[in-house]
Formats: sequence, C-alpha cells, structure tokens
Amino acid sequence: MKKDSESSTDLVATIVPPEGEQQILVYNDATPSGTIIQDSTSYVGATLEAEYVEAITESVERSRGLMDGGFKFRFKLPEKFGGFAIELEKKPRKET
Repeated sequence: MKKDSESSTDLVATIVPPEGEQQILVYNDATPSGTIIQDSTSYVGATLEAEYVEAITESVERSRGLMDGGFKFRFKLPEKFGGFAIELEKKPRKET
C-alpha cells in the first residue's frame, strides 16, 4: 500500500473520514479486494463484522387423509386371458 496519489497503479481508494481530510490510497492491481476494504475501513475507524446467512430448503410430504398419502393399484390378467394390465397411481402431496 502506498499513500501517494501520483503513482501509476490501477487501484485507487479515496477515503473521506466524517471529521477529517480526504485521503487517497493507491494499490497495486494485484492487491486483493479484501485488503483494500480492510485498509479503507480501518483508516476511518470503522469495524466491519462478518455476516453469516444460511438458507435451508426442505421438502415435506403432507397427509391429511387416507387418500392424500397416495396409493398404487395394479390389475393384470393372466397371459392365457390376454395379459391385459391396468395401473392407477396417486402420489402424495409434496411442498418445498
């Protein structure tokens, strides 16, 4: 980090504290953004705390009655009667 506004680098941070003079911090273009943020906020006396956010997605099956849980019905004739088959299915209700 250099505190020289006349250097020819790619990243420049201009900081204006609430009660103070404007400062210009000049960084090399390979400087990580976290370093620039940390330097800038500490220069004005601000402390940033880490924020943690967690998102949970859950699938739930609901059953309100006998048929809401789902069922499967299959009927098949023997091969000597043609082997005809029929299948009915009702799946349970799902919510995400």
